[in-house]
Amino acid sequence: MKKAYVYKFKSDVKPWANNGTLDFTDFVETRGSRGGRMVIHGISVHAILNLTVATAVIQGEDLYRAFRTITVEQKDGVRRYNEVPGHALRLISYAHNGADRTHEHKDAAVSTANFTVSAYLPITKRYVHTPEDFGLAAELLKTVKIACALGSDMSLGTSVVTVNSGTYWVIAECHEEMSVIQHAVDEWVVRDFDSTSQSKLITDGRLHDLYLYIPGANGGQTLANLTEAWIEQLMAQPLLKDPDLLQSYARQRMSCMNLFSTKGDPLRTDPFLASSTGTLRACAVLLANGIKCYEAPVRDNVVVKTTQSAALPANLSMIGRVIKPRSERVRAGIMKRYGLTNSYIRTGGKTRRETEKWSADHAAYMPEKFTA
Repeated sequence: MKKAYVYKFKSDVKPWANNGTLDFTDFVETRGSRGGRMVIHGISVHAILNLTVATAVIQGEDLYRAFRTITVEQKDGVRRYNEVPGHALRLISYAHNGADRTHEHKDAAVSTANFTVSAYLPITKRYVHTPEDFGLAAELLKTVKIACALGSDMSLGTSVVTVNSGTYWVIAECHEEMSVIQHAVDEWVVRDFDSTSQSKLITDGRLHDLYLYIPGANGGQTLANLTEAWIEQLMAQPLLKDPDLLQSYARQRMSCMNLFSTKGDPLRTDPFLASSTGTLRACAVLLANGIKCYEAPVRDNVVVKTTQSAALPANLSMIGRVIKPRSERVRAGIMKRYGLTNSYIRTGGKTRRETEKWSADHAAYMPEKFTA
């Protein structure tokens, strides 16, 4: 995102509820100090939980499970985060905030104590061609929904966790835009595999990202037995986990494997990178890097395939990010709200802006700027 003054709007603080879900609504101002629109470029979610940890520590990587699921929903019903489990948020952060902007937590020792947990949900995307294409106008935000932590979900390995009490809150980080724009829309989804060999993912749009992982302790179980992974409709040949996918991720996310002590080891504990002593816990089969919002084929679904050197656990999962066409209902509402009658496609270079110069298939996915 281009440099701009960052407005931060904090929700009410709400108490943890056993097996409950908290809705955070109407906490973001829609206008900035100059009279422009507030546009959300990221959402941070926070929790302070009083936990009783018995038998063994909880690894810091697993404290993201303080958020059982997260949903960010627009008023038109589109879910920018569609019931995304907390254990997937850390992987999304590494891939789209970057290792340098991902918050890690210290291990939770055997005790009864308060633990603070934070996660940052990117709305604009750091590594795509035009990050601000994917902003979310504050007036379109319906709710941020957090499913509260469960002790049973946080009890991994031999650790036994009890959630005694806690609080949650949300902060929307925004910038002011003087133009009226209907931004491009993407949706994060997490789905279990139908089987470890292959699975269908419903997309109904343009698939820009797809990651594989196995939920479990230490931020996810090992993918050591994964040999190849590919998307049948997008890749002509199966791709080896290493080096085809692993080395590509390392280059695109500025994490090349160059530790001095051991050739080929990573400098960070990124779950997408394995070392001689570490474990690969996620694999980016498709990774957005410099891509434009209208690129990648439009598909109703894709089939993701894998091969293994030995059987993977049955709970192999995938995280997908799909670009959806903009809503005509939202478009009409924006024009009515601001009394605007004309529009053109917003492009980074301010060229080829006339809608008629784009195919309808492309234009439907691109940001649209409105004028009088």
